[in-house]
Amino acid sequence: MNIKKRNIFNPIIFIIIGLFFFSCSKHNKIPDDEIIAKVGDRIITVDEFINSYEFSVELFRRGKNPHRNYLSYMIKELLLANEGFEKGLNNSHYVTSRIQHRIDNDLLESFYHKYVHSKVNIPERKIEDAVKKSTIKFRLLIWPTRTLEQAAIAYDKASETDLKDYIQKQINKLEIKNATVKNFETDWFDYLSVPPPVLSKIKNLKIGKPSKPVPYEKGYAIFQILELKREPIKSDELKFGSRRKKIYARLFNIKSDSIVHHLMDSILTPLEIRVKNKTVDLMVEPLFSWIKDGITDKGTLVGNIKAASDTSKDYMIKLKNLLNVPLYSSKDGVYSVEDYFNYMNYHRKVINLAKNPFDLKNRLVTEIGKMIKNKKFIKIAKKEGYSDSTKIKNDIRRWEEKWTYD
Repeated sequence: MNIKKRNIFNPIIFIIIGLFFFSCSKHNKIPDDEIIAKVGDRIITVDEFINSYEFSVELFRRGKNPHRNYLSYMIKELLLANEGFEKGLNNSHYVTSRIQHRIDNDLLESFYHKYVHSKVNIPERKIEDAVKKSTIKFRLLIWPTRTLEQAAIAYDKASETDLKDYIQKQINKLEIKNATVKNFETDWFDYLSVPPPVLSKIKNLKIGKPSKPVPYEKGYAIFQILELKREPIKSDELKFGSRRKKIYARLFNIKSDSIVHHLMDSILTPLEIRVKNKTVDLMVEPLFSWIKDGITDKGTLVGNIKAASDTSKDYMIKLKNLLNVPLYSSKDGVYSVEDYFNYMNYHRKVINLAKNPFDLKNRLVTEIGKMIKNKKFIKIAKKEGYSDSTKIKNDIRRWEEKWTYD
């Protein structure tokens, strides 16, 4: 068990990447002095040009007049996008499926802004205190157990010498010694890296002394501090600088997570959500086989699975047979494995990183939980009318142009 943290492009690809950053507007009530180009009934504003130019690849900013050259590329791209609209390519599945996913993302962002991020308030005193505390770094030794009884036995034995000695003795008992004490050592942490319930139990520990059993993940653990060090800090770093910005961002995320958990308790608990663990177990083996073979980037996940035939690989046939199987139920209805794969289509990376079936199951459970949470938050934002906001409409129009051009 390892506790440690862990060029050539052709011009068409460059253009597609460049288009990702540019947006064009229909000129409704936009002052003439904010418009730098018109293409049919669409325009390119000064702000849109500046934003696109800033993030563009260097290839488009060469020559004696890079701004004019880049504007020329933007105009050509918009001309081709307009041709795509004329041909009806904006109604293709490629475009419409991505637009729906983008709408969901925008609605989720709107929900978080109203119910989470706007509620975060971190006092100046707390920020400065966190900056000071973050200068203290420590490395830990962690021995996880499934039960409190196992943790209590480990604590009693480790107290006779130390936790490192106890862990080494457990490793020596293994028939196949596929672990070392280092597998249970962490990298350098600061106090914000440790869950508050754990920190409260270990913050006063002496170096080399094991902690009493502490609730940890889904069981318990014994902790021991291996090393401590303090980094220097200047007084002005409490008010300004990159260290303060990083600490503030971490405090903001911690507070945001706390608010989200509270929302989940108040919004999701009444829904009586029940995940079918047996279904998750059935998904693990064939999905992990697909990951090892390499999940294709072409088409949708559900499309690839549905295309499986009798001659397809065994894991594809198994996944196809699971598509209509219920994955979880709630007062909102019953959702199938196919519903999850439609969600996973845009969140493949997390699942693709699974190292083994056990790791994959943990990732699946986490991602299914995220899907349930996000679906409910999106539904609330939609009910409150955020789909009709100017910000979301403009964002969707810009992405529709980009995908139609693609």
